[in-house]
Amino acid sequence: GDGNFPAEFDTGVVEQAPDAVVSLSPALTELAFDLGYGGKLVGVSDFCTDEDGALDGLPNLGTVNAPKTDEILKLSPQVVVAVSPLTSADRKKLEKGGAAVIVLPLAEDLDGLETLYRDLGRVFGGDTDGAQAGKKLYDEQVARLEGIREQVEAAGPFEAAYLRVMPLTLATGDTFPGRMLEEAGFENSASDYTGWVYPEDKAVDLMPQVLFFDEAVGMDAVSGSIIYNTTPAYANAK
Repeated sequence: GDGNFPAEFDTGVVEQAPDAVVSLSPALTELAFDLGYGGKLVGVSDFCTDEDGALDGLPNLGTVNAPKTDEILKLSPQVVVAVSPLTSADRKKLEKGGAAVIVLPLAEDLDGLETLYRDLGRVFGGDTDGAQAGKKLYDEQVARLEGIREQVEAAGPFEAAYLRVMPLTLATGDTFPGRMLEEAGFENSASDYTGWVYPEDKAVDLMPQVLFFDEAVGMDAVSGSIIYNTTPAYANAK
């Protein structure tokens, strides 16, 4: 062969280049498109959302906890990818139907991110070409991050917070987004805390100069919250 397949993973083997893959993870769906393999997806999870129409026509096939296995098997995918394990019954059913079930955990640091990019690349493109596609995308992202860091450090220091869910589910020091804030040159407002929990009694001290927030939160919620509409970030529209 060309050194690409079979590609072996902890949870299964992709025997040959797939032309039909089901993604049960929004993160993996987005990454598949970023890697240039989006055209090989034949179905996605119920949580996959789409800004630009790329997922139009792709069926929603449940979640990792409740996959629509019969509907998945009708599409004859060679591979099903997820970020956490399926139940053994669901996994066996899919494998019996001819699909390799590959679990690729989400990253917890930059090394983990490189592994994730390379491994998802390997699912689609194999050990040589796919791994190279993953490495290339990772290197581009790290270069972007370093460019941001240079700008932030030149103009800063800036304190920043990343809000995932209202009111105080913030990226703490032990989380990947929390670490990414620091990689990007910011001081993380929630770095002293863990588990995405910022203490309510400390909300009055929360004064980031830059606020990142999840799309699901939205600007209206930020504007309407006394926690955030009193911050320098809000005052300066950053």
